[in-house]
Amino acid sequence: MGLFSIFGNRDNRYVSESTFKKTVQKQKEMNSQTLAQLTKYHVGDDSELSLEFFFYTDKQDKASNLAIELKKLSYNIETVDKSASDSKLWTVTGWTTPIKMDIGSVTEWTEQMCKIGFDNDCDFDGWGTNPDQGDFTVEEGLTAEQYYNQGTEFFDKGLVRKAEAYYSKAIDLEKRVPLPYYSRAHIKASTSRQVEAIEDYTAALIIDPKFSEALENRGALKDEMQDYDGAIADYTKSIEINPKSSISYLNRGNSKFRKGDKQGACDDWSKAKELGDETADEYIKSYCR
Repeated sequence: MGLFSIFGNRDNRYVSESTFKKTVQKQKEMNSQTLAQLTKYHVGDDSELSLEFFFYTDKQDKASNLAIELKKLSYNIETVDKSASDSKLWTVTGWTTPIKMDIGSVTEWTEQMCKIGFDNDCDFDGWGTNPDQGDFTVEEGLTAEQYYNQGTEFFDKGLVRKAEAYYSKAIDLEKRVPLPYYSRAHIKASTSRQVEAIEDYTAALIIDPKFSEALENRGALKDEMQDYDGAIADYTKSIEINPKSSISYLNRGNSKFRKGDKQGACDDWSKAKELGDETADEYIKSYCR
């Protein structure tokens, strides 16, 4: 009896056979986009990087069992916990051993992760990485503010992995300040770790619900992940906070358009144009006639 036959009639599964097949296809398609983005950071076919992975499931025991299987591959498990953005779900995150960054190797690894996830009824939600995986040790004895400022200096120098480590240290020392979460989210988003970036933007917004930039950025990531309703909700909240935010109107229009709401998109683009966004005028000319 095949694997699909074993699980095919189980009503309590989190990941169905059809979802598994869609996940494999989606993640393989995203690999090409992510690898193309990493070339901007001088990551090529001969590079070897550790990859950060993300899984979701609906039960703690499923998450724990997956973590055990991943540890057998000598992977470092960082999180087995409830999702910050959805308390009904459990998330498993961690880092692999170094993997060659050519499309063949990454695709083979992706298929393996999807399969391991499915075997443990967990959904593989993608991967990210940091292009600079050199020294990211953190100096001891600084205050949370000093760690944050030092992280920003490293970021400005292009040392994003080290910057992230310093932002994380700032968060460890002071969890009630939104900026370190926001800045760390920016790094994670720029290194193709969208899911974890959303978690950090959410943490920043729990602390400061009126942090409009975090709403705009989280909305952009949700749109990228095809969660158009979630993106529209974030942009709408941002507009409530800052009614003159042309970028929120522009991006909300984009999400509405992708969702199939052409009239709503044109209305938002018109408002963005009124607020001075030149890109909105191009969209209106192309799609609103």
